[in-house]
Amino acid sequence: MAGTEGPVVFLSTWGGYSGLSFALSASKIKEKARVVAMDLRGHGKSTSENDLDLSIETMCNDDFAVLKALYGDSPPAIVLVGHRMKRFLDCFLEMLAFVN
Repeated sequence: MAGTEGPVVFLSTWGGYSGLSFALSASKIKEKARVVAMDLRGHGKSTSENDLDLSIETMCNDDFAVLKALYGDSPPAIVLVGHRMKRFLDCFLEMLAFVN
C-alpha cells in the first residue's frame, strides 16, 4: 500500500505476474492516489490453502476479501487495474455490486 489521499487504485496481479510488476506504475500513481498491489494466490510470493485454485470465482473472492478487510462496508472510490483483461472484466462487473 502506498499514497495517502485520493481514490484507491487497486492493482490486481492475475496472469502469473506479481505485485512487483506494478512497481514503476505505483511509484507514480501514489503521488495522486492510494495504491493497493499484492500477490494474489498462486502469484509472486503469496501462499494460500489451495494455490492451484485460480478460478475466476476464487480470484474475485480473494479481491473482495482484501477490499473488505481494508475498507469494510464503506469502501472509497476504487479504480481497478489488472492483467488478463477478460478475467479482470468479469471480476470488475461483480465488484460493482460490492461497492454499490
